[in-house]
Amino acid sequence: MKFNKNQVKNATIAVGGMVVGAIASRIGAGAIPLKNETLKHGLLMVAPLLLAGAVKNKMVQNVALGASATQAGYLIKAVAGKSIEGNETAQKALGCPGNEPIIIYANEANGLGYYSHREYDEYELLPEHREFLAGGEDRETFAAV
Repeated sequence: MKFNKNQVKNATIAVGGMVVGAIASRIGAGAIPLKNETLKHGLLMVAPLLLAGAVKNKMVQNVALGASATQAGYLIKAVAGKSIEGNETAQKALGCPGNEPIIIYANEANGLGYYSHREYDEYELLPEHREFLAGGEDRETFAAV
């Protein structure tokens, strides 16, 4: 299959519109004071579909489709709720890993104040020393984040 310049341009514009729609729908969902998540995401999924069907402008349709697709994912998460807990595939597919973040506390035992990658599995939880370090093996290449 050969692509011409116009096809690539149109596809790029379409994806850009869908990304804008996804971003706008997340902002809109955050601004709407509905406590019922299923209703909120359901409305934000259906309204853009109606808009996409009512207008002829391709960019507006792409923005609306991006918004609708994004809210459809959130709607599925809201409806599924706790039923997907423990189902790693469903959680990944819906963008909700379900894992608590891993916090690695400072390692005072090795005299360095941080864990080398070799010590990762043996860390002790020290709540008074919360620090996330990223970088190399030696102290100079680590950066507190």
